[in-house]
Amino acid sequence: MSMPEKKYRQTYLIRKLRPARRLSYYEQTIYALFDELIHKPWGICQWEPPADVSEDDVGYTVVLDLPNVNAEQVNVHVYHERCILIEGQRTLKPLSGEIVIAERPVGGFCRVFEFDDPVDADSIQVEAADGAVTVQIHKKSS
Repeated sequence: MSMPEKKYRQTYLIRKLRPARRLSYYEQTIYALFDELIHKPWGICQWEPPADVSEDDVGYTVVLDLPNVNAEQVNVHVYHERCILIEGQRTLKPLSGEIVIAERPVGGFCRVFEFDDPVDADSIQVEAADGAVTVQIHKKSS
């Protein structure tokens, strides 16, 4: 049985960020399983980098663990003023000799977040340093 052709789909799992409420272990597990079910078969996202998100009065900061990725390899898209898609590609140098273990993910990655406040698409800044990519998103001024 052959695998279906990978196609770009615009169906994303959106995690609502609620600072006052933490997800339980079971909710996190369900989100992770749903993410894998939705994203990986369709080719939009071969893997998801771990992320930390913080909020202050000015906006949101998303920090993703992305070693070997520079800022130019990361694209940030804003949908419906509150939803952001962070995506890109990671390639690694080929290893010499016989590969015994290969655990570092390569290929397309993506993360999607929905925020409570509208964000300013023109203010997005992406920086890469020390194996992490930081995305700064300002809130829209009212």
